[in-house]
Amino acid sequence: MTFFASRENINDNREAQYTVVGASNDSVLLNPANNVSTTVSTTLKPDGSGNITVTISAGPNNNSSSGFYYLGSVVVTTSTNTSK
Repeated sequence: MTFFASRENINDNREAQYTVVGASNDSVLLNPANNVSTTVSTTLKPDGSGNITVTISAGPNNNSSSGFYYLGSVVVTTSTNTSK
């Protein structure tokens, strides 16, 4: 999964934390302030039921007085393991 977010013409840190849970878990952080190309990515397998859950929240460095954080897009790349 690759995450992108952008918010132009701001001066505060609106960092978002994208937490992804499947067979394991991982979190990645992205500050969208004046961002035009930076993305963050993580790779993991689904849980035993085939599920992956994504939770988005303000990151630890977010200092927006309103608590704003963003998600602009997500690219999900899948693969199938056909080996036995």
